[in-house]
Amino acid sequence: QSFASPKSASHKEAQLAVINAFSGNSSVPHLKMEDHVSGKEIKTVAKRIEQLSFSRVYSVEAGEYDASIMDTAREGGPTAERELEMRTKRLVNMAQSRNYVLLRTGGGDFQESLVVFPEPDFRSRAQGRAFAACALLIAVGASLLVA
Repeated sequence: QSFASPKSASHKEAQLAVINAFSGNSSVPHLKMEDHVSGKEIKTVAKRIEQLSFSRVYSVEAGEYDASIMDTAREGGPTAERELEMRTKRLVNMAQSRNYVLLRTGGGDFQESLVVFPEPDFRSRAQGRAFAACALLIAVGASLLVA
């Protein structure tokens, strides 16, 4: 499968590739993205929440987000679904004009997880771009092995 990066009229958005490299049994999960709010903001700010499909590339407004895997058809019902969301929750800090990859990984003997590239502590723009490109190539290769 190949991925095309969407052309954005504005360079104020980040590009996000959402890749499913999970090899276990599952229905059709989504990536849950919501505004990251903390402290005093919790009571005064309404969170935006989006469900993104895997195997797609999105243009996303720059900012801090909480990302997690959600699977409403998961065995174990709502309790198992909440546990999955809490266990896979990651903070993603997206800067404008940057590229990011979120990978759903696991299967077999490995627990389902969400991996973020580049990690939030990457400071170098060029280093982050190169790392995200490498991660995307690895993810595409892994998804071909799963298929």
